[in-house]
Amino acid sequence: MSVTVDPDHTSKSAVAPTVAEAPFNNPKYADIILRTSNNVDFMVLKSILCQASPVFETTFSLPQGDTIDSESLLPVVAVTEDDKVIDTILRICYPVPNPQLDPIILTATLETGRKYEMSAVTQHGSDSLKALVDEEPVHAYSIACMFRFKDQALAAAKSSLRFPIVEILAQSHHLDHLTGQAVSSLVMYHVKCRDVSLSAVQQVVKPASPAWFWSYQHISRGGCTAPVNSAYGPAQKWFMDYAAGLTQGFHERPLLTGPLEFKERMVSAFLMDSTAACMTCLMSAITDINRFFTALHRTIQEGHDNVTLEFKST
Repeated sequence: MSVTVDPDHTSKSAVAPTVAEAPFNNPKYADIILRTSNNVDFMVLKSILCQASPVFETTFSLPQGDTIDSESLLPVVAVTEDDKVIDTILRICYPVPNPQLDPIILTATLETGRKYEMSAVTQHGSDSLKALVDEEPVHAYSIACMFRFKDQALAAAKSSLRFPIVEILAQSHHLDHLTGQAVSSLVMYHVKCRDVSLSAVQQVVKPASPAWFWSYQHISRGGCTAPVNSAYGPAQKWFMDYAAGLTQGFHERPLLTGPLEFKERMVSAFLMDSTAACMTCLMSAITDINRFFTALHRTIQEGHDNVTLEFKST
């Protein structure tokens, strides 16, 4: 593959090109100019680009045409990318600090890195994608599929478990360019993780040793309600309501915001019930609620870690 040179673009224009920012604005340290699609000139060293890109190495081995910059007297090669993308890939290749990749140009940067076979650009783009996983998991999943980043696709899918699947599918601007298989893989991953979360509730709620304080009535101290048999085993009503709400929540999204959400909901449900007046229950609540939400969070995390994503790139 070689860089496509547009004769019309490289010819003398009625509008003078803009010179890029340092360090790409000094003809003393350059032997060629890359002219972008929006008419910005980057003065660069062919030797650096040839080491970073076999495509540029091939291109520069060919005759460069007759276009010469009138001020610097450097030959000009036109590229189809704009100045933001070219500035980004050059800073990754040059001995200067790597730029932070804005999500807006991340895809374009990765496409350019792939086009010019720049492994350093691809690696930096892959690393930058990790920051997008928590902020915009669907966007990150989409990019990961486009560029075959399997680990990032799984991380993004895990992060997306915090959202209902209907909200994820509504982000068509990120999913439209993916294959049906890639979208289906994300949906099936959600379904499997949802089932894991629902199963975890049943698994943790089952009779424990020592028994959960909500599974029996403290007759000698009074104040608490009698447990009844339920889908969660013997349990006081406040706990049945909490567990039912938790189950409903997992039907909507497989992962709540975090372990503290489990605990806060449980404490609130307990304190709003008359059982909280029972001193035995109150004394046991701190230990048992901590024990319960820790076990539930751990069981869910371990279960989700065992769910595989059928990775389907675009």
